[in-house]
Amino acid sequence: MNSVMFRSLIVALGTLSSLGCPSPAPDGPSSDRDPPPLQHQFQLHGIQIEERRSGRVLWKGTGAEGGGDFETSEISDLRLTRHPQGPSESPITVHSDSARLALGQGEALFSKARITDPAGRVLHAGNAEYSEKTQTIESMGPMSFTASGLNIAGTASLIDLQTGEVTISGPITGRFTPQKQRPPEPPQPSGRGLPTEP
Repeated sequence: MNSVMFRSLIVALGTLSSLGCPSPAPDGPSSDRDPPPLQHQFQLHGIQIEERRSGRVLWKGTGAEGGGDFETSEISDLRLTRHPQGPSESPITVHSDSARLALGQGEALFSKARITDPAGRVLHAGNAEYSEKTQTIESMGPMSFTASGLNIAGTASLIDLQTGEVTISGPITGRFTPQKQRPPEPPQPSGRGLPTEP
């Protein structure tokens, strides 16, 4: 019997250091975009994260420490890879100093994010927000993007996870440096018609 209750499965493995001991809350959020602090029901060290949807791995990664409840977790030193979900998609990896993951709800917020792909493209952002609903990662600045000799800085960007397209908002500054091409090698002699010594 299939149940809609288990469409998403998140597995977190690590060393459990406390359970059911809420962390004291600071005076308030540091900005309007920051979510309120979590009351930790668990604290883990040396974390491995895996989220599955319909039996397929969606996200997989590691973190140094984490805590939260069973809906939302705060993770430090995160390295999280989103696996392709369709034939035109490529894997992307998010490196983040700290993140708030609510993957079961299809959301994540990454601070000091570095997002990379196998083509060597790199996006750095102050904050980045993942939305499963829109299949995007939106970054808020300042941000920079590097790809094949192209270096761009802007205030925000949007990565479409289905197409790999990156849209950058500005003001934008940038530079394109053509890749150095090696000159063609001269033809090698075939050995025929060479003078021979007597």
